[in-house]
Amino acid sequence: MGQLIPALRFQANKSYTFRSHAQGGGDNTGVVPYQIGYAAIDNTPSSFVALVTARIAVGADWVLTFVAPASGVPLGKQVMVRFGQGSDGGVGDIWFDNLELRTMP
Repeated sequence: MGQLIPALRFQANKSYTFRSHAQGGGDNTGVVPYQIGYAAIDNTPSSFVALVTARIAVGADWVLTFVAPASGVPLGKQVMVRFGQGSDGGVGDIWFDNLELRTMP
């Protein structure tokens, strides 16, 4: 599950924070791969390239932050956030709520 944000593009030295609440599904266990990345091809979510991944055991509120470099990739690319899949380290089913992406400064 993920979201491409068409109007939001990576800018130099800006931080991007993806946060949410995640809880294990029916068995109250699981691991969620939180990811921040970009669309390699504009407006094409299937072209997702991960910049940072954190594999988090569920059960609370979680935060993942990426600080864009001063130059190079991914500057100018469309921002995407997502929960990865099994091949990214995901385990079990999850329930999630209050997803948010914040940028600073």
